[in-house]
Amino acid sequence: MSSSAAPAPGVAGRAFISYVREDSAHVDRLQRILEDAGIRVWRDTADLWPGQDWRMRIRGAITRDALAFLACFSQASSVRTQSYQNEELNVAIEQLRLRPHDVTWLIPIRFDDCQIPDRDIGGGRTLRYLHYTDLFGDDYHQSAERLVHVVRQLLGGTAETGGRPASLALPDRASAAPDAPDQLPLSISGFAGRDDDLTNLVRLLDPGAAGDAVVVSAVAGLAGVGKTTLAVQAGHAARQRGWFEGGALFIDLRGYDAAPVEPGQALDALLRALGVPAERFPPGENDRSALYRSVLTERSAPVLVIADNASSEAQVRPLLPGSGPHKVLVTSRHTLAGIGARLVEVGVLGDDASVELLDAAVRTARPDDERISVDQDAARRLSALCGGLPLALQIMAALLTADTTLSAIELANKLAVEVERLEQLRYTEGIGPGVASVAAAFELSYQRLDEVPARLFRLLPVNPGPDISTAATAILADLPFNKARQALASLAQAHTVEPAASAAGRWRMHDLMRLYARQLQGDTALANEGEQARDRLLDYR
Repeated sequence: MSSSAAPAPGVAGRAFISYVREDSAHVDRLQRILEDAGIRVWRDTADLWPGQDWRMRIRGAITRDALAFLACFSQASSVRTQSYQNEELNVAIEQLRLRPHDVTWLIPIRFDDCQIPDRDIGGGRTLRYLHYTDLFGDDYHQSAERLVHVVRQLLGGTAETGGRPASLALPDRASAAPDAPDQLPLSISGFAGRDDDLTNLVRLLDPGAAGDAVVVSAVAGLAGVGKTTLAVQAGHAARQRGWFEGGALFIDLRGYDAAPVEPGQALDALLRALGVPAERFPPGENDRSALYRSVLTERSAPVLVIADNASSEAQVRPLLPGSGPHKVLVTSRHTLAGIGARLVEVGVLGDDASVELLDAAVRTARPDDERISVDQDAARRLSALCGGLPLALQIMAALLTADTTLSAIELANKLAVEVERLEQLRYTEGIGPGVASVAAAFELSYQRLDEVPARLFRLLPVNPGPDISTAATAILADLPFNKARQALASLAQAHTVEPAASAAGRWRMHDLMRLYARQLQGDTALANEGEQARDRLLDYR
């Protein structure tokens, strides 16, 4: 990291410069301009931590420290065959999706008349949608001054905030956000086995009841128990009752990822969804939390906020409303007992509920499919082998749906063999009843995949982010776009991947599924295949 001048009063955070070695001379000049203006600069992450997990450190640097991301491009650097810049840009775009209305946080910079990469940034946009800065030609100094002005604003500087420079202005929008935003993911078809839990949760969400936050937590921190599904179903049920006229917000806190969503980032996303302009955001997390509570207090119509996949009370506490009829529904693998919430423990399903879920899931595809209902003994054996874990049960249902000649007893017998073989398999997270059975369910699902989807399944954990686009998947697996899309469709049909909530055309794996797929790379040949895929992904712009 380069040494930097002391920041000017009121300037907080740092500007992160992402570039490749071919552009070092250009970046040196840019760095001097920024530092002369009192802006702290961070660059050269590829050399900061030799021998360590630089991907994780890059993610931490960008998500925690950088409040302005400057992505540099030139004709010379565009021909580079491998670049750490790609990893940095992946993380920055991931963060951009949390800030959908603040496009200036990520500023492309051109050092010559090159093409900005056509990278997907979500919402049907690409990097070329963003307003870029040209640092070449006769307008160099004027463009640099405008860039400094914008960066200082992003970092909380003392520059005038009456308007953005024309060349970097945001596109006009009819409104920052709808009056009553509805961000709930789609309702789950075939939802079953949780009637009592759903009734209890919906009752707690009644805006007319006491204004408690509600926490849904899994017993023993077990993943795959259906916390998110239950929360989303409860949200839809509440909306169908005419509650929460002020809207429903949803944010995935990714609490168990390598780089969880920080409270400040979550507040940014929620404030934007509530229609607060970015220029009103105070720089500190506490001040942003206070603004968030004030905005909710000013709203007479109740708002529902679902904070999914939290890992700690500290991650959630700033997101709780101060007063009023609003509700916050939090899901976590841990019992978050210190935030003054009503606690709803969600455990694995009993035998009857497990069979009900299996039957409903199978009938979703074919309403007249009676393989579960006509063989209750086999269905109960299958449910027991799945340990009552909804994730495993859904995978078994997917196997039955994919093969209409497969009976419930045949599937149960196959699963029993896999449970014995994989009995010793334990994951580092989500330890609890049914973990070995989940691994067995994963194994059966994996064995039934055709060659191309199976190979893609093994490679997907190489992607460091929480989700991946179809285009990036094609690069990862070295496949034509259409074949990659077909392979993803096959994986989705087997419930081994699912569409990401962040944007259309993106895909994610459940964390237990990701851990299992990563186990498959233990073989030397498969590990080498994973390294080659990682290199292709890093080369991808």
